Amino acid sequence: MVKIPEFIKIKLKKLKYRILYPEGVFENEVVDIRISNENIRRYKIQNLRKDFFSISIKSKDDAFKYCFYLLLLITLFLLPFAAVQSGVTDKEVGQYQRAEQMYNYYATVDTTILSDPTLQTHTQFVDLTCYALCKWLGISSVYEFRHVVGALFAWLLISLVGSFLMNLFSWRAAFLGATCMVISPHFLGQSFGNLSDIPFAFFYFLSLYQIYTFIGELPVVKWKRLLLIVLSVSLANAVYVGGFVLLHFLFIFSILAFFWTNPFSKFFTRKYFVNFFKLLLILVAVTMTVYLLNIFYPFHHFMFSKTFPRHSLLYMCEHQQPLNFLWNKQMISSENLTVKFVFERIQITVPLLILLGCVMHFLVLKTIVKTTHLINWLICFIVMIFPFWALSGENCEISDGWALYWTSYPLIVVFSVSGYEGILRKIDDKYANFVIVGAIFLLMMMPLRHVLFYYDKESVYFNELSGGMTSAFGKYELAGDQCNKQACNWLIKNAEGVSDSTKIRVKTDGNAACGYFFAPHAQNFSLSYGTLAASDTLEWDYFISFANKVKLGQLQSGEWEKNKSVYQVFMENKPIAIILHREPCLTPDTTTMENVMEIEPTPSKIVK
Repeated sequence: MVKIPEFIKIKLKKLKYRILYPEGVFENEVVDIRISNENIRRYKIQNLRKDFFSISIKSKDDAFKYCFYLLLLITLFLLPFAAVQSGVTDKEVGQYQRAEQMYNYYATVDTTILSDPTLQTHTQFVDLTCYALCKWLGISSVYEFRHVVGALFAWLLISLVGSFLMNLFSWRAAFLGATCMVISPHFLGQSFGNLSDIPFAFFYFLSLYQIYTFIGELPVVKWKRLLLIVLSVSLANAVYVGGFVLLHFLFIFSILAFFWTNPFSKFFTRKYFVNFFKLLLILVAVTMTVYLLNIFYPFHHFMFSKTFPRHSLLYMCEHQQPLNFLWNKQMISSENLTVKFVFERIQITVPLLILLGCVMHFLVLKTIVKTTHLINWLICFIVMIFPFWALSGENCEISDGWALYWTSYPLIVVFSVSGYEGILRKIDDKYANFVIVGAIFLLMMMPLRHVLFYYDKESVYFNELSGGMTSAFGKYELAGDQCNKQACNWLIKNAEGVSDSTKIRVKTDGNAACGYFFAPHAQNFSLSYGTLAASDTLEWDYFISFANKVKLGQLQSGEWEKNKSVYQVFMENKPIAIILHREPCLTPDTTTMENVMEIEPTPSKIVK
């Protein structure tokens, strides 16, 4: 006969008493939902000094607090520095073009943008703001400015993840979580210039953080919390229409928390329904305020916000151009992708440290739930898997399938760190914990090395499970565009025969951003575009070729990297860009106009 564990017997007994004898056994009453009447008091300067400028290590956790602050201080300066050195991707060029069209809609009443269906779901508030600032302030280094802004959003998201983990566990978890974000090469690579996905991930996670805090503060409802929820959700909507799903989360989790904290025996009482109605009124007021704020942003179409939560996220994947890319030694169209691809991509690009932490999370789940409470764990788990569930059974474009992935990535890191924190708490032995921390430190080495040595091309990273760059070369898509700035700048500084009387003819199979780097040197260089396969029939002095632009056969056979080049951009021991040099030719350039793009000083003129 199966023996029922004692703790299950106790829980069943309590449930029986709760149903049959609620009045006599449980004295809990329905909580009163009320708006906080606490006045905003000035923060005394003495408290400010005590909290932020006093150094006292009274416990082991205090040491991790100062390590966390030190990490944030270092990354605040290093991330913008690395971002400025990074190249410009195809996606960033497209984002810049749409931001220009949005700006012209206001400045010159140019209605071109209204015919772009992408703007129905991608409203690009941050892109538009950056473009407007560059126009108003006369900033010519527009892409560098965008990269700095993207790096600052990444820094804010790192800080937010650490703060969230501190509230869940401790400063030790906050430091480990911030470190995991910093050593995530793909996350950093995306933040350098991608002013849609990473800012959306920041506002999305900020909204979830405020919703989580709002639920923890119930039955007291603070005006400050409601204001932060409204602003964060509205800003998320101003980047992607998928931000409307946050309003669904607010409703579902708040109502769930109300049922969770109030005794079921009082369900049919007047007080229960009155307070439940108060909560619903507050939630409806927040929702209506968000809708009203979005009226001031004319590119939103409200029909998207009236769908189910799953559809709100799926709309982010619509109106995208199909892409062909290399995956597992085959060229695949992005039209045929499913959520399975996203999981496979995570498996080879996310640092092994984070993947192992997620596995350990479920091994010590009981310890984690005891620490964080079941309702909090459920909220984090549901929000983390929801974007993947939304994509299940659907074909998604790779660019915006990854936009949904970045909304979940901070919570993936939270789950991973929770796994390590749970093991450290479960074992709770000085020497055993020292060994575990040492193992965590060793697992950090490979991604940390990549972040430090290849900071200008972070996105070209493959973890230990994939076999690293050597195994991935010719097998998976390489983000070669991130090194276009390094390749172009080298040629500008080292090209032979530069003079005022002649122009050096440069051809490339890279993206339109190459023209942006050559624009200040238009008097010495003539840039045009073409493929390496057709280079024998074209006239050029230098050819810049990128690994993600050549034919698959040349890449896999090694023919491309064996070309006699004067310069190579290496990632580990594999080139991702090469520069070829041809002896000067006296015949004029006979390239047709379809392959030539004149260099203009304004980046907007480059985009075709």
